[in-house]
Amino acid sequence: MPFYTASPPYAGAGPPRVIGFALYDPDDEEVSAPPYRPSLPSSWASSIPGGYGTDPQVFEMAPREADFKQAQLAVCMSWPRLTGKSAVGECGPYEGLTREVFPADYDFQVFEARTGRLLKAFTLSGTEKGCPAQIALGDTTMMPKSVDEEALAAELRPLVEKDF
Repeated sequence: MPFYTASPPYAGAGPPRVIGFALYDPDDEEVSAPPYRPSLPSSWASSIPGGYGTDPQVFEMAPREADFKQAQLAVCMSWPRLTGKSAVGECGPYEGLTREVFPADYDFQVFEARTGRLLKAFTLSGTEKGCPAQIALGDTTMMPKSVDEEALAAELRPLVEKDF
């Protein structure tokens, strides 16, 4: 199923523009959201520059219609899937509290935005880096490791830096 039929085709002069979706699982009460959304090169982003001098992001919090109109690739990132029940690190302290961090995997699917055609699927394990700037006090969910941004960029690079 297409993400947006008015998106340009995945062809022509590159690099193709990418829009990212970090999927949310409201039924998973055990695992918290990743500490942050992965950061990829802003030159790949389909989003238009935001206000206040911010760089475009592939994984925008709230993509706009203009972002969809420019996107040639859509990257979907799954909710974190814990791969162990034993903590492998901790973040904090936050106001005297620390949060344990658990190993997690993330599934990715890359689609042509215009047609919805699946181009690539892969799984990445979380990385050690990436404690959030703050936590919700009293949150008892398990904090997953963050996505390894360099590994994600390496997986996407052949699709984004492709010669047409």
